Amino acid sequence: MGLQANNYDLGERIPDMDRIFDDIMSGGRNIGTWAPQELDRLVKENKPALVDIETYKSWFKELNPEFQQAVIKKWGSPDSSRIMVWKDEHQESYFVLPKISYGKLHLMPQPARGWEENEEAMFHDVNLPPHHQYIAFYLYQKHQLKTNALIHLGTHGTLEWLSGREAGADSRDASDALIGGMVNINPYIMDNVGEGTQAKRRGMAVIIDHLTPSFQESGLRPELKKLAGLINDYNLAKEKSPATSSAYLKEINQSLVKNNLNRDLNLDGELKEDNIQKLEHYLQEINEKQVPMGMHTFGVSPDTTRATLTATAMVNRLKEIDESEREKLIEEYKGRILASGAAEMQGLLDALEGKFIRPATGNDPLRNPDALPTGKNFYGFDPSRMPSQGIYAEGEKLAEELISNYLQKHNGQFPDKVAFNLWSVETLRHEGIMESQILNLLGVKPKYDGFGKVRGIQLISREELGRPRVDVVVTPSGLYRDMFPQFMQLMDQAINLVYRSTEEDNSIRIHVDKAIQELNNEGLKDSNLIKRLAMVRLFSSESGSYGLGVDDAVQATDKWEGGKEIADVYFNRASHLYGQGFWGEGKQAIEEATGKDLAISLFKKALSGTKAVVHSRSTNVYGALDNDDLFQYLGGMTLAIKQIDGTEPDIMISNLTDPGNMKQESLDKFIGRELNSRYYNPEWIKKMLDEGYAGARMIGQVADNMWGWQATTDHAIRSEDWEEWNNVYVNDKYGLDIKEKFLESGNLYAYQQMLARMMEVIRKDKWTPDQKTMSGLMDVYLETVEETGLTCSDQVCGNEKLVDFMKKTASTDLQKNALENLQQALGKIHNSSSNATNPVQKAMNQNRPDARQKDISSKIGQKDFSEIAQNAIRNKSIQKAPKISLKGYRMKEEKLISLKSDSKYIHHKNLAVLILFLGIIGIGILFRAWSNN
Repeated sequence: MGLQANNYDLGERIPDMDRIFDDIMSGGRNIGTWAPQELDRLVKENKPALVDIETYKSWFKELNPEFQQAVIKKWGSPDSSRIMVWKDEHQESYFVLPKISYGKLHLMPQPARGWEENEEAMFHDVNLPPHHQYIAFYLYQKHQLKTNALIHLGTHGTLEWLSGREAGADSRDASDALIGGMVNINPYIMDNVGEGTQAKRRGMAVIIDHLTPSFQESGLRPELKKLAGLINDYNLAKEKSPATSSAYLKEINQSLVKNNLNRDLNLDGELKEDNIQKLEHYLQEINEKQVPMGMHTFGVSPDTTRATLTATAMVNRLKEIDESEREKLIEEYKGRILASGAAEMQGLLDALEGKFIRPATGNDPLRNPDALPTGKNFYGFDPSRMPSQGIYAEGEKLAEELISNYLQKHNGQFPDKVAFNLWSVETLRHEGIMESQILNLLGVKPKYDGFGKVRGIQLISREELGRPRVDVVVTPSGLYRDMFPQFMQLMDQAINLVYRSTEEDNSIRIHVDKAIQELNNEGLKDSNLIKRLAMVRLFSSESGSYGLGVDDAVQATDKWEGGKEIADVYFNRASHLYGQGFWGEGKQAIEEATGKDLAISLFKKALSGTKAVVHSRSTNVYGALDNDDLFQYLGGMTLAIKQIDGTEPDIMISNLTDPGNMKQESLDKFIGRELNSRYYNPEWIKKMLDEGYAGARMIGQVADNMWGWQATTDHAIRSEDWEEWNNVYVNDKYGLDIKEKFLESGNLYAYQQMLARMMEVIRKDKWTPDQKTMSGLMDVYLETVEETGLTCSDQVCGNEKLVDFMKKTASTDLQKNALENLQQALGKIHNSSSNATNPVQKAMNQNRPDARQKDISSKIGQKDFSEIAQNAIRNKSIQKAPKISLKGYRMKEEKLISLKSDSKYIHHKNLAVLILFLGIIGIGILFRAWSNN
């Protein structure tokens, strides 16, 4: 235990993993406004930090007046606050800050950002200052705890994404106002240099990077192994017996349908003989796909076997080496991996002592072996050299492939408009391949000076290009806007240059002239302004804001009914203009300049007619379903275009995961491969469930992200995918004891949340299983409530529509009675006053003999489910194995450590540290990392 070994003050009794787990689950969580009784329980039983409103107001008044004004304008005065506010018996109000303390080590969850607590903000605001409890959290560290060092544990927190300027922040900007002069240490996954750089620039953080999960070849799950065998039998039979080979071909097609592979192969009908090789190659791709297995333990190197597998995967990317060199490199890379654990922990300890942390490059280890060993303060590259001539050549190939694939798929129709998403985290890995595609589609190329730096662009003639130019619309993320403004300026120059090219099939000129005419028809008079507005091709969030909000809106399923509401969130957030003299102007600024509300309509005009939307994936760690950012950007754009044009564009992934085999492919195929190599793969599932709490949580989040794609696109996720998900994770087709593993991990709540998500997909008419499947889901859901309590997430505890739906579709009287009692209990939870007495005094018996029965029909209705639900909300009935590894942190739930000291010297062993933790962690024991983009 790193802190203990270095004599930090952890109190009289050094906590073990079980104790930390129980303490965090009971008293280390933020509570939604929909569960005031649980907040009351937390205050009375777990002794969180309480900051009275008057004290907070005195702290708040010391902040910059401009920042105060922005907060009050959105959230009102501190006295009107609702988020994490508790009243005592005298009706005195306090901000509640959950805190678990061991000596001078404090574990505290970073407050919720607030979007989910304010429906108007979620659907309509483009920017959101932190709310009062969020501010109280940081001011408490400064004024009350006198914190020496903060560890924002997890990739990533929310501090660096708060409202304010893109760069050069001061006390007027939220992140600077709150972090003040406190030391900010951020353990960060090595693959995510882009967002880590944001933490450094806007959160004044020092990075301690850590390993990714270990890699190994996926292999084929049982059904696909059988299919591979059928193909082999077919190949043997086709030369000997046409009748036999025909029978095998029929079986192959049945297997394709059963395993939903037709979508991945883009087959409209049956697989024909001449496509067998295509299927073989696809199965080989899945079999050889390098997949991250399990999670990484911060400060602990993987074992030799896993290190060797990862090192082998790294070396296999090198094509032109002999066997002796290959073995030598495997040993070298394995050594770097094995050295990383100790380096990570030492880096953290060195940062706490104020020592220098060695800078070095980061990146996915399969792409950049030089990023090993970890434990460093990573950095990116010089953006003035992007793209290099070699990178531009690779982007040119992908641009031509994109056009060629579209022509083939659409019977020769040319894709005259394509829309791209750009992320800095991706660009920092691929170093400008997506940007090169964009420039080449426009028909321009970079100009370089004698030092290899980009010094402008030049037009490629129509004759040399050999095809029409493609109009390109780009939506950079807020972080990309901050980190690569020079490329945005370069692209803007390219639009100007291309517009002046007079060939008849110049789509940019055609589309801009059409937009100019439409703006003239709307009564605008300033011809220069009209042209500038019509030529804008870069749209993003407001300057100083981040994210599109689509992820939060999509998951708030009880707040919307159709796609229009989600598309409106996308339009509202992403419709700020960049280029042509604009930099983040939105609705208000454009209306002031034109006298008309045009910002969103300009964005819609630019997107209208888009034939394909494109995003890149250059990481071997992350896919399309293990994070919510990809669906909110690529899915959000797709949904927006469908709302404009009535049809969905092609959805493409530039697959850059292997620099030696980069290609364009459909989102359908990309997701299909990911499902088969990871989430339906019993080997991946076993490795993830072995990770305990965090692994269980990860699986549950995949289901949430499947829903995100289904809510924003037509075909990325289909009913067949939910059927297979149900077979694998609910029916347990591979016999992995999945539900038991969730229970033993102490996180049956993640399983319950996943079941609730699946039933919500049914409620939203995106999946129509038979009655037997629906009844089975409901049985297992109610069983989890009885076994371990009710997770009071917004999806479960805050979604009355789902409970109503379940009541209407319940197939037995036992289910209906249980749901009626459950609904009554939820009503008490939602409506109780914050200082109400919990009406349920009797705790659930955690060790009932029938607690693990699969068939709950004999149990439902035997107990008062209002009692069960009320007890469940207390989260006191967590069952877990005798030995629980404290594992995991996830994006958007950071937690913090505070080491407090009377000493002035950072190296003193009584240092006070506050750790903002993400998920469940063991400080100095095990940190588990599966982070988002």
